[in-house]
Amino acid sequence: MKAIVKPTEKPDKLLEYLKPRTEDAEKKENGKIEVEVTEVEKLSRVPGIEHYEVEETEHEGLGGIPIHREAFFTIEDREDAAKAFLATVEGYTLYISTEREWDIRLLKKYNSEIVEVEEKVAEELGVEEFDEDFQDVSRDELLAVYDEFLTE
Repeated sequence: MKAIVKPTEKPDKLLEYLKPRTEDAEKKENGKIEVEVTEVEKLSRVPGIEHYEVEETEHEGLGGIPIHREAFFTIEDREDAAKAFLATVEGYTLYISTEREWDIRLLKKYNSEIVEVEEKVAEELGVEEFDEDFQDVSRDELLAVYDEFLTE
């Protein structure tokens, strides 16, 4: 099915991210991206999409920034998982250390390139630890993010 995607920003990075995940992806002169996908609802979970149009119906995108950076992240609880989701929306592919398999599985819905690793493996790969702390996001807001995006 054909969809027209409006990027939030960095259309070239979004195009680069979409190409291997779609049957076809092409940047148009108007800055939008035309994609051919089998499951159009998956576009709602791709960081960097403001909205997309399918058969003249507009759907809301996830927003955020297209995936274009890497970082190491440790998840020990729901708050950490919510922070990892926010990092994904901010354009990060994460190398995650955790025993919370459920969270990894749900995070991969938003970025299939997320990798579960041990901290020493991330260091060997040269992946820096995620250094944003989200101090401006309260615990209640983090739990609301978790409940909205990381539960089924």
